[in-house]
Formats: sequence, structure tokens, C-alpha cells
Amino acid sequence: MGLSALLVAAVWLMLSAFLVDVLFEMTVSQRVVALLAAGGVLAWFIYRWVRPWLTRHEDEIDVALLIERRRSIDSDLVAALQFESPEAASWGSPQLEHAVVRQVAENTRRLKLVKDLPQRGLRLRLAMSVGTFAAVALIVLAFPTHAAIFVDRLSMGATLYPRDTLIREGAVNGEPKGTLRSPGVEIHCPIGRAVDFRVTCDGKLPPDGKITYQQEGGDRSVLLLKPVDNEPGVYTGRLESLVSAVDFRVSVGDDRTQEARLVASPRPVVEVVFKPTIPDYAKAAGAKGDDRGFNFSVYKGARVDLELRCLNKPLRKAMLTAESRCPMKRADEDGHLWVLPAEGTALSSISCPLDYEIEVIGPNGKRAGRIKGRIDKIEGPQPADRSALASEFLDDYPLGQLKVRVRVASPAGLRREAAQSTGSFAAAAGANVDLQVRCDEQALDGVVLVLAGGSALRQAGEGGRLWTLPAAGTPFTVIAGPLSYRIEAADEYDMRPANEISGKITLKDAPPVVEANIAKRDEVYVLPWAKPCIQYWVTDDCGLRHLKMLLEIERGGVKERPRSFSILAPTEPIPGSQLPLTKAFTFDLTDFGLAKGDNVTIRLEATDYRGRLAGVSKASKPLTLYVTDRIGLWKQLLKEDEKSESGIRQIITRTTGIERKKQ
Repeated sequence: MGLSALLVAAVWLMLSAFLVDVLFEMTVSQRVVALLAAGGVLAWFIYRWVRPWLTRHEDEIDVALLIERRRSIDSDLVAALQFESPEAASWGSPQLEHAVVRQVAENTRRLKLVKDLPQRGLRLRLAMSVGTFAAVALIVLAFPTHAAIFVDRLSMGATLYPRDTLIREGAVNGEPKGTLRSPGVEIHCPIGRAVDFRVTCDGKLPPDGKITYQQEGGDRSVLLLKPVDNEPGVYTGRLESLVSAVDFRVSVGDDRTQEARLVASPRPVVEVVFKPTIPDYAKAAGAKGDDRGFNFSVYKGARVDLELRCLNKPLRKAMLTAESRCPMKRADEDGHLWVLPAEGTALSSISCPLDYEIEVIGPNGKRAGRIKGRIDKIEGPQPADRSALASEFLDDYPLGQLKVRVRVASPAGLRREAAQSTGSFAAAAGANVDLQVRCDEQALDGVVLVLAGGSALRQAGEGGRLWTLPAAGTPFTVIAGPLSYRIEAADEYDMRPANEISGKITLKDAPPVVEANIAKRDEVYVLPWAKPCIQYWVTDDCGLRHLKMLLEIERGGVKERPRSFSILAPTEPIPGSQLPLTKAFTFDLTDFGLAKGDNVTIRLEATDYRGRLAGVSKASKPLTLYVTDRIGLWKQLLKEDEKSESGIRQIITRTTGIERKKQ
């Protein structure tokens, strides 16, 4: 009977815990406390009601005395039991003992001992047991899902009971905060700023929700949550100007969250100092630094050091991200092949891992698709076995109706791990990477490469208030072209500065300038054996590495492949202090086998000096040589004389007002 009482008590305690959990949807800590409390109640019940049944044991004499009292009979029953003991032989007359035992045996055959059992207590406990298990069966049959979830929650699971409305997620100032079902959640928000709430719900959606909140020292208030148009299940609300801590709870329909707290905290106040270095080639030209803001210019190949200091609190993290957009150039007349020379982009010198995205613009001017990949940096020394590296990778990408092939190549070698996806590879630190995009089916209207890289700043002291950029492996290690950057900083509560820290870095280097003429003209008529003299003027801000002549011949309307001739190829670059240069040179047309009617186009191309990085090339305006014979040359000279005479006549007319008649 004691064990049955224990079982009934345990079941009713579990039913009570089930009811409380369904009504209040207790957290893990609350469930632990509830189970401990139930265990305490059960321990008291065992001590008070079960222990007596388990610790008290009746012997035969006790039972015989109980029967004698209930039947109002003499003590022969007890005596008979005692006479059957081994010690009875020494007590007296054996005949008398046997007679008492026989008489009691004959009398007990007429007794119905079942009636002597406590019927009332037995029936009560049986009824309680049947009623308890009937209640359990009814609850399980009526609410099977709730019962299964309760078993999971007893093992500290996170499953929620089904409701008509379910709060799926809450967000404060755009930051997801989960379901807000854990008690004691603290959310730090900027002091003096508005707090925006966004709640996402499922199930039966009421017309609105509410946030019950109370500021320190104030009365409890209600903030209505309004549904968002075209976003079913989303409710928003705004709490104006948070100036002190606020306790709040979200309620939508029949669901509600635990009480959480908004803590008014100041935002981090940071200052950023940029320290660009001046490359050696620019120092030789007398380059100097200047005052800088968030937008500034550097010389190509410069390294930019960065210091970020928080003035009012320690920071948990600081991150630099940089992005550059690089339009690719058409490499053929039709637009099937597009190339991006490494010069002028982050691909000219790999300094940190880069994520890239190739935007392909189709023949209709609309974006055909995007190709994404990643360029990692090979860490450590280069492998001695060059066969372990590939000189190029070719990857095909279907973009709707188009099929695009991307070729990446590097003279230093590339590597692709087995785990890397298509479009991802690794290149050596400082290596140049060339990129080509080809579409054979249709011509493209354009291709744009977007490069993005990031690097975490590291703590440099002052208890987490001073952060610096590592010297290597960042987007600022080598500035090879224009880029946009953004710096993110956050404190331990993930609060960020009020204003975004972003800017642009451009190149201070100016491209070289080269001008050329033949007798101060851009177009001249020459004989096939002429030796024209080309005068040129070339300059650059930092130095000149090379000057060459590009010559293109057109015979019978067909253009030949351009030819290149070196004009200046010094062993050492010409420093900017020795520029500009004004010189002239002649070349012999006899070597090209020209004939009347041929055309020769000449451009001078100068390449400036930018240290270890590739220089920028710039060409002059074209000079055109029309090949003719002697008669054609005389006719051209006569035309030029007539043109000169006409010009002189117009000058005289404008200055004197007298129009001379042609003789």
C-alpha cells in the first residue's frame, strides 16, 4: 500500500509540472528548479506516508492479537501459537498444550479472516490509483503532441508547445535576438537613440501585437506592434529615445516571450590614422606626403599603415574590408574575348586572400550572370617541385543561354586544392595573376571584375582600445590600384560607431605624357624611300622606364600586325628629375617595302617607372604617313601652298578690310 501511494503521488506531481510548463513554458533553469521542488515534495510524502508502511512489520503474535480484539475472543489463539514454539516443551503439561492447539484449530476453521482486513483504506487507494492512471491516459489521448513535447522538455530539450501563434524570432535595431525565451537577456542599445523592434511570427496572425515595457523608476507602458505590408507574419514598432534601462516583454496572439532588458550604452567613439609609405621610386622623384582624411591618394605600390583608437571603451573586434571594381578590356574586335591585365589592380601583387566576382554583361546590355570565386595566398615557401603548381586554370560557366570560359594564369604558378570549388585557387604572395573571359557563342557588351578582401585588425595595447593593421597579408599591404574601403569596429556588446568609417584610395601617380610630330604635323605625304624625322616630348612625375614606337602598315586596305621598335630602353629608369625629354630620331621606310597608296600609322608609347610594380603605358596621338610618288608629292605641296595663300588672304582681309582679287 505504501508503494501504491508513492506511485500515485509521483504521477500527480508530474501532472502538476506538465500543467505549469504548458501554461508558462518554463525555461531550462526554471524546469530544473521545478523538478527539484517536485523531488522535495515527493521526499516529504515518502517520509510522512510511505515510510510507516515500509518500516513497520507485524509478526504472528501481533496478527493473532488483532484478530482476538476484532472477534472479541479469548487468548487461546495467542496461546496456541506460543505452544507450537520449540520452547513450549518445558513449560508444563504437554497434554494440556495439545488440547489447546486442537481446540483453536477447530474454532479457526469457522472464522472468515478476510473480513478482518482494512477494507476502507484498500478501496480508497485502489480508487486513487485507477483515477490517476485514467487521468494520465485521458491527457495523453487528448493532447498527444503536448505529452510528447513534455517528455522532451523533461530531458531539457528546447521544443516548444504548439500554439495558435508562435513568435519565431525577434530583432532589435536589425540585430536578430532569437525567440527571447531565455530569462535575463540583456540587449545593449545606443543611448539617446530610438529602438526598432521587428518580430516574426507563424500560425494564426492577430491584427497587431504589443510590447509591455517599464523604464527604471517609471510606470509600465504598452507599445503596439503593427503588421508590415507585404510581409505576412512580421510586426514592427519603435521605442523613441532610449535614455535608461527598460524591461520589456513581447506578446503576439497567445504567445509571449520572457522578460528581457534594454540597456542604454554609449557607442564606441573611434579615430583612425592612416600612415601611407612612399615607395622608393617616388622618393627619388622628390615625392612627399600630405594631409589625409578618409579619402586620400598614394603612389602605386605604397603600403598603408593603419591605427584605430577607441576613445571611450575597449573594443572586441575591428575589421578592414576593401573592394575595387575593374572594368575588363575588349581584346578582339567582336567582343568575344575580354582581358584584365594585372597592372593597376589587386591582382598585380597578391597580398591577401581575395573574393572576386565577374559580372558578365550580355549582348543585349543586360547582366547575363555573375561568376564568383576566391583567391587564397600560398603560405610558406614555394614548393621546390614546380610540377606541383599549374601555370593556368580554365573553368567553364553556363550563364543562361551563354557559356563563358574563364582563364586565370600566373607566371609564379597556381594551386587548387581538392577541397576548393571551381573558380577558387591559391597564388603565391606577391605574384601577378592575369584574367581572361571568353564567350564563343555571342559577343559581350562588357565584363567587370569586382575584387574584395578583408583583414582583421589586431590589438596593440591600451586594454583593447588601440588596434593596428598587420604589416603583411592585408588589402593595404600593396596599393596597386584605386579601391574603396570600410572599417568596422564593435565593442563587447556588438555596438558600432555612429558613423560609418569608409573612404576611397586613389593613385597619385600620373600616367606618362608623350607627344610626337613630323615637322610639326600629324599627317604627311612621303616617298617610299623617305627617312622621316620624328620629334617627341615625353615626361612623367616619377620616372621613365621605356619608350617604343608602334608602327602599323596598311596595304591595299588591309592592316598588318603592328610592329614595335624600341626608342629608349635605358638599363636604369630615367628619374623624374631628368624629365621632360625633348629629342628626335629618324627611321628608314625602305626597310618596309612600301608602295604608292600604302599608309603608315605611328604611335610612340611611353611606360613610366613604378618600382617593382608594372608601369603604366600611354601612347601619343597617331602620326599618319601617306606613301605616294613624286607627282603625288608635288600635287600635295601645291595644295598646301594654295591653302597657305588662302590663309594669308583671310588674315589680310580681317586686318585691313580690303579684299584682294585673285590675279
